[in-house]
Amino acid sequence: MKSDNQALRQKYNDLQQNNVQLEKQQNELKNYIEQMVQSEQLLQRDVRKYDEAPEWQLPEPGAFASAKSFRDKVVMPFVSKLKTLIKNLTIQCVRLKEEVLQLRK
Repeated sequence: MKSDNQALRQKYNDLQQNNVQLEKQQNELKNYIEQMVQSEQLLQRDVRKYDEAPEWQLPEPGAFASAKSFRDKVVMPFVSKLKTLIKNLTIQCVRLKEEVLQLRK
């Protein structure tokens, strides 16, 4: 009986410790989820920025602008800016995928 009581007490203590660890993990996951929700809200705001902000709009060519000069002075810098943005977004996407994999573990 005494050995059974001691074994049960040990199991109870182990379960309490596991419960504390699980509560800590749960709080960490809640924090990660809150950060992801905030990131999603920021992302939605940024997406609207790309649709509406003047710096992300390709202007109409001037009346006397040649196609070559419009391409060289306006379009190519804009395309370069878009490429940089896409690279940065790709890097962020890879980081987020790695973080999701770590959270799943």
